[in-house]
Amino acid sequence: MNVLILADVVARPGRKVVLERIQDLREQYRIDVALMNAENVAGGFSITPSIADELFAAGIDLMTSGNHIFAKGEIVPYLKRNPRLLRPANYPPATPGSGLFVGEIRGFKTAVLNLLGRVFMPPVDDPFRVARECVKSIPDEVKIRLVDMHCEATSEKYAMGWFLDGKVSAVYGSHTHVQTADERILDGGTAYITDVGMTGSYAGVIGMNKEQVIERFIKIPARRAEHASGNVGRLAEEIAATYKFKQPVFVAEVDLQTLLQIKQQDVLYRPLPVFPAIVHDVSLLVKRNLTFAKIRQTIVEQNFELCRKVEFVDVYEGKGVSDDKRSITIRLEYRSNERTLIDEEIDAVHNQILKALESNLGVRRRV
Repeated sequence: MNVLILADVVARPGRKVVLERIQDLREQYRIDVALMNAENVAGGFSITPSIADELFAAGIDLMTSGNHIFAKGEIVPYLKRNPRLLRPANYPPATPGSGLFVGEIRGFKTAVLNLLGRVFMPPVDDPFRVARECVKSIPDEVKIRLVDMHCEATSEKYAMGWFLDGKVSAVYGSHTHVQTADERILDGGTAYITDVGMTGSYAGVIGMNKEQVIERFIKIPARRAEHASGNVGRLAEEIAATYKFKQPVFVAEVDLQTLLQIKQQDVLYRPLPVFPAIVHDVSLLVKRNLTFAKIRQTIVEQNFELCRKVEFVDVYEGKGVSDDKRSITIRLEYRSNERTLIDEEIDAVHNQILKALESNLGVRRRV
């Protein structure tokens, strides 16, 4: 079994790369379960319901969090109804949401425990006592047991690793945004790493605006460091219902001063299409290590004018496909800006694409 664990995903740069690459990563490494820490997803602090839904739809199976999870008030109702978004288990008992998930993920019986440390962190309940109670509550038949220890101190993370050694599959740390190089298998068989790092912009300081972070070190008072110049999101359904809005409401906060400082560039636009698109789905028999990204890149590089989109549809392994291969289904969209395409034109380009894939990647059509 292969588990993918994505470290603290920070703001738009982190979200963007996860949304773009999660399917390729699942294919390339044959991922069975994909986890990520959502502590810093929305502008660097917490996550919103719409972003959570987008990440789940893209291929993330479960999300953990940490001390910033309640920085966005609209996430509270979402935590109550979605058991696959966790908050730390050692928050007070009446805290909305859950810190432990036990259930099936893509057919695998899995338990995920989210804990928050106490050293240099906001006051919370004893993570060791809560960890002991939660692990005891996991049924014996659930063998896949993963623990996200979200905290500052290396010593506290290492102590939790040894505390749960032999009782869980892995203890991994989060929060510092810097990946450590101390991955190991402890004496009892539990995998351990102090921190899995960060998925975000490396142009700043742990994913945040570097000028603002520096200002916080050299000036008093200094404003809170942010990732972006503004925020945009959908108003929570519960709040919208209070005002009896009948349609979705979106709210934006924009730093106009920052925007006005940006150099103006020529506006480029493409007119809306007038003529209809023709869509063809095609299943390709490929080597196991070949990704959709490589297939798409090969098609785009051929510069077929009439082929406007290349999209991933599905991947299949099993009966009818040899062990060293798999079937990837892609969707090709053909369109002309000048006329309605006829079958002969589309077939000609379609066949050229298949020939290019076969000659460049050794791919052939699955029939």
